[in-house]
Amino acid sequence: MEVPGTIMSLISRLKKEFSDPENMKDAERGVAMGLIVGTILAAFITTSDFLALNFDYIRNQNPYGVLWTWLNPMFWTDVPYRIYTTAFLFAAEAIQWYFFVRTHKMSKFLFYAGWFQSMIWMRGSVFQNVTVTAFAPLGSLFPWLIIPFMLLQKIPLGWSWNGSDAHWWCAFTGNSGFTSGDTITFPNGQQLISCPGGWLRWNPSYSWFWSYAMIMFWLIMPLLFYLKKRNRGKFVTYGAEETEQPQLAQAIWNGDSWIFLDKNWICTFCGEWKELLSERSFWFDDRFFCKECYDQLDSCPGCSMETMYCVCGLEEIGDVETQDQCAKDIAVDRAQANLFKSGLWE
Repeated sequence: MEVPGTIMSLISRLKKEFSDPENMKDAERGVAMGLIVGTILAAFITTSDFLALNFDYIRNQNPYGVLWTWLNPMFWTDVPYRIYTTAFLFAAEAIQWYFFVRTHKMSKFLFYAGWFQSMIWMRGSVFQNVTVTAFAPLGSLFPWLIIPFMLLQKIPLGWSWNGSDAHWWCAFTGNSGFTSGDTITFPNGQQLISCPGGWLRWNPSYSWFWSYAMIMFWLIMPLLFYLKKRNRGKFVTYGAEETEQPQLAQAIWNGDSWIFLDKNWICTFCGEWKELLSERSFWFDDRFFCKECYDQLDSCPGCSMETMYCVCGLEEIGDVETQDQCAKDIAVDRAQANLFKSGLWE
């Protein structure tokens, strides 16, 4: 039996199986159902960090911002807080799905990965981080809004103007060691110091460090998705030296056709480098269409130039309402594109 040949055959079969749109839809439904069931199980078989949070609540020193306190009522309790946090998470996912994922404005990968992160918080008894990262995937669309939203929760801001309050002290100074400061005794006899200092929080042997690492991930990753979208339609000029100089793409209408000003262009639709001066390649609304993608887009009656999503060709949209709206908008979109190509669109 040839093991390498068998493996390659299995990989080929799997690739063929998952290239089927219907199979991909079934797989996505399975992922969504798994996350729903997993979230409920994680919420109700795990206790929250209520002993430590209740201790900080009594002493008015919880190491989070005022915004976090507003978004986390009953954080000093166990079961009520778990129920509230679960409801908050499902509401956040529903909002993101309906307004951004369903309309193809936000990456499905970020959406499901963000949901999985919230499930990790719950299973690890860190329910207090759910509101911090629940909307983090939206940072790929609105980083100027979502990043401050996360930081204003995680950093104890709003309690005093100069950081002289107990909340700031608990988060950034804390007690110096297990022999100083108050300790919290859990039902299993484990003791934990209240407001541990950085020596413990930044130690990779403890969970605090990895919580901070995951929050940093959700600050950075959606921002990278946002920057990737922003950089579409840019090209690189290669000089004599081993350097690259990014520049905004430009096009000049000479009366008969478009003249492109550099060697290659990144197609906004397929993301591939394309040669310049290709017939029917053009710029529209800060987006560059290569010939192949525009030909497919132009031949599809359900494609929208504005959204660049296709209901029957390049990108399938299963939602009937979206298809109807796309069909209504297509005439206006094509008219704008034709005006632009003819030099009449400003």
